[in-house]
Amino acid sequence: AEMGIALINFALHQRGQQLADALDHMRARIPKAIHIEALIPEVLDPLHASGRVPACSVYLWDPHLDAFRLAGHRGRHEQEPIEAVSTLPFTAGFAAGSPWYIRAAIQRRARADAEQAERLALMDAMNADLTLPFFSSGAVIGWLHLSHEGWSDGFSLDEMQRLSDIA
Repeated sequence: AEMGIALINFALHQRGQQLADALDHMRARIPKAIHIEALIPEVLDPLHASGRVPACSVYLWDPHLDAFRLAGHRGRHEQEPIEAVSTLPFTAGFAAGSPWYIRAAIQRRARADAEQAERLALMDAMNADLTLPFFSSGAVIGWLHLSHEGWSDGFSLDEMQRLSDIA
């Protein structure tokens, strides 16, 4: 049993280190991107390749749709992520200062709060366990969704903070 626990801890540490390496790679590459569309593979590819993020996606504001559109996704999804999301109520928490949405926390609050329940339904439709906003001049211009391995407890506070800094 101790050997099994040691192997699990090693695997978790290794995947955590791979995610940390992917974040370092992203931090170095993102400033070199000239156009926002060029950023999508710079964000999604290293996250998914880290082995720590089985699926991820980016949604960006599209003024022609007057909604956020799916700009790219990687990994295995239980369902295809929805193509477009309206601004409210999804972005209201970000506008109020929330640095991210965590599925488990939203799920707890959704039992007594209709807005949280709607946010949870959208996260389900977008295959998200963690959502991090992109801001420009104080306005939400998009977000990054990440799913975690079903057997894990999710992302650590340090991982979420580093992801948030990059976003």
